[in-house]
Amino acid sequence: MKNIIIQPNYKISDAMKVLKKTGIRCLIVVNKYNILLGTLTDGDIRKYVIRGINIKNSIEAIYN
Repeated sequence: MKNIIIQPNYKISDAMKVLKKTGIRCLIVVNKYNILLGTLTDGDIRKYVIRGINIKNSIEAIYN
């Protein structure tokens, strides 16, 4: 489970690497106190990449 938990300061490109490595389509976003903030799916990333968002940006604006 630890390998699918990320923080909102992760870059989109790093989140993509985690998704690829784990083979899971959804990551859990938590703050530094491990409080659930939301989820990030491969579809969320795809939607924003198509809109032209730079994958070097953090995931803060795109997770649900």
